[in-house]
Amino acid sequence: MSVPAVPTIRGGIEVEINDDDSNWVQKRYRAAELPEVLARDRDVPRAEVVIITQFCRDWRTWPEDREWMLEGEPDPAGDPYDLAKVAAIVRGLCERWDHPTPAWIEGVRAPT
Repeated sequence: MSVPAVPTIRGGIEVEINDDDSNWVQKRYRAAELPEVLARDRDVPRAEVVIITQFCRDWRTWPEDREWMLEGEPDPAGDPYDLAKVAAIVRGLCERWDHPTPAWIEGVRAPT
């Protein structure tokens, strides 16, 4: 009998692990979720690198999901540095692959 998959952290990313730990599936994030995820996993070693790298890989691997990946807007009350980081990454990906840039990134700047 199989136990339902439960979310957990493995290597700095949220994954769902089945009861036998042999079949795990990584959770894919929308850009709007990234600042919150980065803040939540700040104490996990290499979490930022893994999360951002995986977002970029997902962007490249599933072009048909790019609209889904850009849905919503991040919480403006979150860490302004994380928000600026994500906005810069999203802008770069959109420009690189000639994809329309979401409106929310236009006014995002890191505090000085």
